[in-house]
Amino acid sequence: MLYYYKFVKWDAIPIEDAMQHSTIKRFVEYDKGNKNALKGLDVVLDDPIIKVGGWAFGVRPYLKKYWVKLEHYGIQEYYAINKTAIRKKLGSHVVKIIEVKGD
Repeated sequence: MLYYYKFVKWDAIPIEDAMQHSTIKRFVEYDKGNKNALKGLDVVLDDPIIKVGGWAFGVRPYLKKYWVKLEHYGIQEYYAINKTAIRKKLGSHVVKIIEVKGD
């Protein structure tokens, strides 16, 4: 279930407008039972929150946690749909990707 909260003190855009963000719409469709909604979605985040117009959407339940060893930057933690999304975003700098289970 997609959860969200307002993270700014000033007036944020209406939540209905924030929910129209293309990525957020796909997570909502997934919640409604459309399991194909996340296919082709290449979301790679270092923090499993997407911020839109003053609203923060927690997307941790939809993503897997990975430790990624990069050629010049050591080991970093990312949240992604799958390993392919990480390889698409980071390219040839990836040395190894390990899924962290049980978190």
